[in-house]
Amino acid sequence: MLSKRGLLWLKLGRTLNLDLGCFGMVGGKLYDTYNTQVMSILTMVTAVASVLMIPISGNLALAHFVVFVGGVGFGAFDTGGNVWIIKLWPQNSSPALQVFHLSFGIGCLVAPLLAEPFLSTIPTDDDELVTDNPVIFNESTYFLYPTNQTHNSTLPVESRVHYAFAIASGFYLIPMISMIVLYFIDNSDFKPPKKNHLEQALDKEEAAEDVRFSRVLLGLLAAYVCVYVALECSSGQMITAYAVKCDLHLAKTTASRMAAVYFLCFAGSRVIAALIAIKVTSYQMLVGSHAILAVTAVVMLMWGNSSEAVLWACAALLGLGQGPIYGAAVAWTVSYINMSNGMMSLIIVTAGVGAMAPSLLVGQFLEYNPSVFLYVCFVTVME
Repeated sequence: MLSKRGLLWLKLGRTLNLDLGCFGMVGGKLYDTYNTQVMSILTMVTAVASVLMIPISGNLALAHFVVFVGGVGFGAFDTGGNVWIIKLWPQNSSPALQVFHLSFGIGCLVAPLLAEPFLSTIPTDDDELVTDNPVIFNESTYFLYPTNQTHNSTLPVESRVHYAFAIASGFYLIPMISMIVLYFIDNSDFKPPKKNHLEQALDKEEAAEDVRFSRVLLGLLAAYVCVYVALECSSGQMITAYAVKCDLHLAKTTASRMAAVYFLCFAGSRVIAALIAIKVTSYQMLVGSHAILAVTAVVMLMWGNSSEAVLWACAALLGLGQGPIYGAAVAWTVSYINMSNGMMSLIIVTAGVGAMAPSLLVGQFLEYNPSVFLYVCFVTVME
C-alpha cells in the first residue's frame, strides 16, 4: 500500500505528465495532424488502461509509469476535447464548453462516494503524516475515517480500493465504445481541406496583422487560467484541511462534508452556467462570477477563521463563483481568435502549473499557519 507521501508524488507526477501530454506530440500536434475522432478514441483507451492499472501496479516505480501514461492521455484528450467543441459550435460554444467542464465537477463529487465503501478501516502509521505533511489533504475521503472515531464494524477491513478504480475504468468504457460506434457511422473531421500554395501565401499575409493580437490574448488567457486553477484546486483540495487546522478545529467528518458542499455548488453552478449561457454572454458570466468571488474572498479573510457559519457559506459561494469561469474564459477568447489544438495545449499546460499550487503554496504551510489558505484565496481572486 502506498503511503500518503507516495500518493502526493503520484499526484504531482500526474500533473506534470498531463502537461507533457499537452506540450509534446501526444497533445496539440497529434490532434492538429490526425483525425480528431481517432485521437480521442486512443486517448480514452489510454485512460481506461491507466485507471485500471494504478491500484494493481505493485510498486511505486510502476505506479509512476502508469500515472505518466494516464497523464499523457488525459492531457491530450482535454486539449482535443475543448477544441473539438469549439469547432462544432463556432457561433456560441459557451453552453457546450460549460457542459464539458461540468463533467469535472461531477467527477469530484462522485469519486469520494465511489471510493468510500472500499477504503481500509485499519489504522496505519500514515495517519501521523497528516501532521508532518498536510499537503495531501486533497484526498477528502481520508476524513471519513478519523482516528478517534469508533467504527461499527467488529473487525478492521483492508482496502479494496482497486474495485473503485475498476468501476471508474468501466465508466470510461461507455464514452469510448460510443466514440467507436460513431466513428464507424461518420468518420469525418472538422479540419478544413488543405489549401494550395497561393491560398496559403495570401493567408499568411492576412494573418501577419492578427498574429500579435492572437499571441497576446492567448498569453493573457494562459496566465488567467493558471491563476484560476490555482484558486480552484486550493479551494477544493485544502478547504477540508483548513477547517480542521484553523481556530475553529472542526471535526474531520464535518470538514469533509464542507468540501462536499463546495463541489456540489461547483458542479451545480456549471449546470446553471450551461443553461444561462444561451442568453448571457461569456463576458457577463465572467464579471458575475468574479463579483461573487471577490465578496466571498473578503468575507472569508475577515471571518473565515472565527465563524463556522461564515466558512460554510464561503465554501458554497466559492464553488458557485468558480464553476463557470473556465468555460466562460475559453469561450470569450475564441470569439476573438481561432483556437487550434496547439494553442489549447498551452492553456492546459498552464492549468497544470496552477494545479500544483495547493501543494506548493498552501499545503506545506498549513500546519504552522492555517490562515495561508485564506491569503492564497484572497490574492488569487483579486489578481
